[in-house]
Amino acid sequence: MSITGVTKDMYADIHRLGIPSSTDLHDWDGVDAHHRAYALASDYVFLSAAALHGRLDAVLRSIVEQGHARLAVATDGAAGCHVLQRGDEAVRHFPAVPPEGPVVDSNGAGDAFVSAFLYALAKGRPVSECVLAGSVSGAFACTRAGTHTEFIDAAGLRAGCARATTAQG
Repeated sequence: MSITGVTKDMYADIHRLGIPSSTDLHDWDGVDAHHRAYALASDYVFLSAAALHGRLDAVLRSIVEQGHARLAVATDGAAGCHVLQRGDEAVRHFPAVPPEGPVVDSNGAGDAFVSAFLYALAKGRPVSECVLAGSVSGAFACTRAGTHTEFIDAAGLRAGCARATTAQG
């Protein structure tokens, strides 16, 4: 769900129909009420760790414990990402996948991460494989200029995940 105000009223219908939802809260600070409404109403919540300033675990925990979320993911650039799944005791850290070429522009890496994560999730993959797909896609985006010059396709994503898995060994 895009965080434009008009979509917020759709959550009641989405929940009634049993349709899963996600939101990407970009640079949310974990406090702003407008963003928080989306965080608490979505099944899958993505945000950046950059604006959380040492409150990462607490913010992820509040999303999962106080809201509808099945899981919350905070991307953290080259440091990877942090995931809290409903029922987990602690936030799990996953390392980043190194880009396979020179970093040109990190703009769009978060959106690429979310897209590939949700693609893998829709395919029924476990969270660890969703994170891997997101990390591969985000790393790929960093090797391209801007947010729209080239996107990783399904074949490239599969190949990148295989290479990353082999490299992690």
